[in-house]
Amino acid sequence: MSQLQASFGGPADDGGEAMTGGDVDRRFHIIAEVSAGATWLAEDAAGHRRILKSLDEECLWRRQLHPMIKDRLGRVRELATVNIATLYGVERAGDSSTVWLVWEYLPGMTLDEWAAEGSRSADDVRAILREAALLVAALHGRGIIHGAIHGRNIIVSPAGQVRLTHASPLLYDDEAVDRAAFFAMARAMINAGGDGAASLTAVVNRAESDAAPMRDIARQLSNRQIDAIVRPAPGANTPAEARVRLRAWLAAIATLALGAIASYAARHLLGV
Repeated sequence: MSQLQASFGGPADDGGEAMTGGDVDRRFHIIAEVSAGATWLAEDAAGHRRILKSLDEECLWRRQLHPMIKDRLGRVRELATVNIATLYGVERAGDSSTVWLVWEYLPGMTLDEWAAEGSRSADDVRAILREAALLVAALHGRGIIHGAIHGRNIIVSPAGQVRLTHASPLLYDDEAVDRAAFFAMARAMINAGGDGAASLTAVVNRAESDAAPMRDIARQLSNRQIDAIVRPAPGANTPAEARVRLRAWLAAIATLALGAIASYAARHLLGV
């Protein structure tokens, strides 16, 4: 059995690639191994580059896609957004039991590679993390948990655009799975970024403690938030100092007001 019954329905992609499954050995030429035994960069007969990622056997039932896994992968494929890699289909390797997900190839470097290039400023790291958080939030907004958030599944294009790929085929229903993975990735980036990125630690710790949705986390990673919490201007008040100063001003105003009222009442009673 070389055909895998894994049609997701809908039109083919721009490269005309069929969605009904097939024999990956005949349809693709392997260019390079991306991850040992699990992920490959390949090219089809039309010259379109694709990423082939092996599917865990637990996702199969009687050598076919488990119905629930098929439904999840179909929802992932329907996303078809610019910043989230397209899932084109599922194919089998000849007569073997190995099954491959066929993903869009995203040019650029992984987030792990980007972070390892050298010391990164807090603004650089913040911008990347904010965009990644927005992409995860977009998935959550459509009821999909990514389930595999880490530095290898986020791509930074040569132009600096952040894109998300390789959503897990496994079934997740709790956004906390992605949040926990996001913060683990954020700390790894901050550590790799050196002294320049260390100032983001307070922001990341605060965002994690809030247990907020990913869109709110992205908002907390804005420049304004970092300027207010991490890098106050010389001589400027911190938020705590500003609250103390405000309370002092209000107390002074209240004291003056009470004094004026008391003086007016006394003059009125004495007929002055």
